[in-house]
Amino acid sequence: MYMMDLDNYNLAWLRSVGRVLLGALFVISGGMILNGGVSGFAAGLTGLGVPAAGIMVWVVLLIKVVGGLMLIVGYHSRIAAAALVLFVIGTIALVHNNAAELGAALKNLSIIGGLLYVIASGPGPYTIVSLMKGNASTEALRQNQNALKAQ
Repeated sequence: MYMMDLDNYNLAWLRSVGRVLLGALFVISGGMILNGGVSGFAAGLTGLGVPAAGIMVWVVLLIKVVGGLMLIVGYHSRIAAAALVLFVIGTIALVHNNAAELGAALKNLSIIGGLLYVIASGPGPYTIVSLMKGNASTEALRQNQNALKAQ
């Protein structure tokens, strides 16, 4: 079976797009918690047996929003992705831990997969730092050249 060699194309930017989309997921879901009411979310955590649910709501929001924003702008994205992997594992263990939640657990596993890809491959060429320095296109070219050398 013939497969197109995608490394011969300038597709490094797709890593940046994927990173931004993953980050947006966390920021938007954090915003949904705020919009839906922090007290309601805290009550849900209490129902799951989470101790100090009133405080944990703010911890969850901090992790989601700050981690998501770090992914979106590409600032220490590997660290943000690692923290979010741990967070999502905790979510699966606490919330999506029964047969009725299998679909949500599988979705979260795929999110973990995307986050692991960010950890392994880095943020991609377009980050807030590379754009501020004006070298994002140079970084994309360098990453593509390194990928070709690795073959």
